[in-house]
Amino acid sequence: MALSNDGKTLYWKALTGKTMYRISTEALQKASQDPSAAKPEKYADTEPTDGLWIDDQNRIYLSTMQNNSIKILSSDGKVTPLLEDSRLRWPDTFAQGPDGAIYITASHIQDSPWFHQGWTDDTFTLFKFAPPK
Repeated sequence: MALSNDGKTLYWKALTGKTMYRISTEALQKASQDPSAAKPEKYADTEPTDGLWIDDQNRIYLSTMQNNSIKILSSDGKVTPLLEDSRLRWPDTFAQGPDGAIYITASHIQDSPWFHQGWTDDTFTLFKFAPPK
């Protein structure tokens, strides 16, 4: 899930799904009085992603675990690769620092005992990158 910078739109998608949805937060607030007011809309087709982040230019960052990468979804629905690195094993959660840098964790979930018996590496990695201008 990710909330737009103005707090007016909530975006989300299922981990293994390819469809991103959005809904206005105003509709969500009215839903307790009128459930029919909360109608989400399809926003974009993506790929399976774990983390979402919205920067100050309203670009949505996607952490894509299938190819160890970070992609950007623009408001016109175009998905553009930003970073790809074999060390980004299951990129996950985003955060932005006060210096404007974006941080992302790599949780290595696909390497865990859930998928590989005998796995002993219980580390994760934190990466830092500058958002594109």
